[in-house]
Amino acid sequence: MLWEWLAAIGWSVGSVAGGIALYLRIRFFTTVWGIVTIAAIGVLSGALHNFLNALFSIDEPVFFLLAIFGIGMTPILIVQWLFERGFQLYRQWNKHGGMGKKE
Repeated sequence: MLWEWLAAIGWSVGSVAGGIALYLRIRFFTTVWGIVTIAAIGVLSGALHNFLNALFSIDEPVFFLLAIFGIGMTPILIVQWLFERGFQLYRQWNKHGGMGKKE
């Protein structure tokens, strides 16, 4: 039971840290295509892991790790992207008059 909690905490921390690192360091992951790519990698890796496990009883850890971190990093990338876009809209709105600004 303790190992399951430690694994869940490690997955969460790794996903958040990985998502932030990808977003800050690799420009591709600041785009919608980058977010879709990491989500697709996570889903396809998970499907491949499950396929190998079900068909050949192979418990392949690399595809499993790619799947959990790819799926885990996707929401982090989405939240960062939405926050950045919202902040850009706020700056534009504020630059062009904002609320209550008199001319």
